[in-house]
Amino acid sequence: AKEIYVSISVDNSLSDEGGEIECVDSNEAPLPPLNHMHHNATKLYKHHNDEYLEPAREPVRSSIIAYQEKKNSRMRSAYTSIYGRRLPLTHFSSGEVLWCSLYIVASVIALLTSPTYNLDAGFGSLAAGNILFLIISAAKNSVFMTLWIAFDQMVVYHRFLGHVTVATAIIHSCFYLDRLLVFMSDNIYKTGFAALLCGIFIFVTSISFVRRRFFNVFFWSHFAYIGFIVAVYLHARGARPFILTAVTFHGLDKIVQILSNRPRQTTLIKKVGSRTAKVRFEKPFLVALRKHNPGQYVFVNFPELSRTEWHPYSIASGDEPFIDLYIRALGDHTQKVVKHAEECNAHGKQALIRCDGPYGNLSFNYYRYGSLVLVGGGIGITPIISVLKNIYECDKKQLANKRMCIRNVHLIWIMPHASEADLFLDLLMCYRSLAARNPALPHLNIMIHVTRDDPAAENDKISILFSRPDFFSVMEKCIGDKHEESTSILVYACGPGKMVNQLWDASMKRNKKDLRVDFYHESFEF
Repeated sequence: AKEIYVSISVDNSLSDEGGEIECVDSNEAPLPPLNHMHHNATKLYKHHNDEYLEPAREPVRSSIIAYQEKKNSRMRSAYTSIYGRRLPLTHFSSGEVLWCSLYIVASVIALLTSPTYNLDAGFGSLAAGNILFLIISAAKNSVFMTLWIAFDQMVVYHRFLGHVTVATAIIHSCFYLDRLLVFMSDNIYKTGFAALLCGIFIFVTSISFVRRRFFNVFFWSHFAYIGFIVAVYLHARGARPFILTAVTFHGLDKIVQILSNRPRQTTLIKKVGSRTAKVRFEKPFLVALRKHNPGQYVFVNFPELSRTEWHPYSIASGDEPFIDLYIRALGDHTQKVVKHAEECNAHGKQALIRCDGPYGNLSFNYYRYGSLVLVGGGIGITPIISVLKNIYECDKKQLANKRMCIRNVHLIWIMPHASEADLFLDLLMCYRSLAARNPALPHLNIMIHVTRDDPAAENDKISILFSRPDFFSVMEKCIGDKHEESTSILVYACGPGKMVNQLWDASMKRNKKDLRVDFYHESFEF
């Protein structure tokens, strides 16, 4: 079982004086399950002043969640080796490549086993069928994102499906090249040619170089999908069921987004540090209904700057009624956001903001690991702060009711300039102090690496390493520092692709029979 539930009864009258309550040692049989307990069945409890009290008439029942630490097994180790490793020279996992390969195999089998086997029309049918999955994988609120996979992870398959759709469409059109010029006046050939041009245009403007350097070109060119869908619908009658189903999914997704992203005012917007803006706003109604988990992100639009530009930002706040974002000036739009935050703060006004999300899902329960290795590159520290808040910002009651397995937390923060540490350094020092004073909290080890500044730029609050981390050495240190009974390490990273890949490789090589090492990373490949 992932979680062990221990049912207890607590006497409300004992908490009036603020003392801690603990069960009296007894040789009695353990309490029966909560749903079988008689209304007055309870144990005696002991107050902090050693005075024994009678049980209350109406005890309040609560549950202590005692998390069971993850362990490795031969099957799990083999699964990680096959499914979780990074393919050399790529940022794809072997599992992602495996699923994509199986999809291609299934497509080929469907093509060859079709009762009306015909290569020229067959590739056209494959292209039409792929459109359905292509559009569903782009919907942020589809059932796939709700139940199984996060949107940022689904983007990998969306790009793959886009490549497959364009490739099958090109192959399909190659069978008709000799007839294209002769029958160009025919509507079937006109619409097919128009669909092909739209597909190739979207493909070219979606390559990594264009997407990263010219985001607006990538964003606006994607609206050519409307022409692509209309042309395919008119081109082939057999494609219409796929198109109509895809449009239905797309329409429902857009309705949810429109209802949740109405403009609202921020409650806090200011410039912090030399090139970062802190933005806080209350959760919209539909956003508040969604369960918020650490490591999630939202798409945000500032209507006063642009009504069309939406960008994803990691959430730094925990499970609170508001959302905190830290936006680093890394491109044209984010530079405008930081400047806008400075101007709003100077004039004592708030900014308008629209929010779409939260999205993403950390597909792991970090309470069930003996050690955590959290690595953030630059502003990639933001989702890690959200995780740390959930661990260290707990009151005594929450700590008593949530028995986590974490003994050690290793935080590695990599940045180009030492001055950027001021963004969260006070908060991190507070967490480290709390961990030192409270034995119920896991030990927090903080390592800050600066890659560009001169070593003269020291910080008087914490020692700084002026070098890039050697992740193989980092993993060895974390393994050496873990508790002798600990059987698991979680490694979580958010930052540049090169940093993530190095840590990924170092982590997977430490996965052994008696030590489970799981690796997860944040991906913003939009």
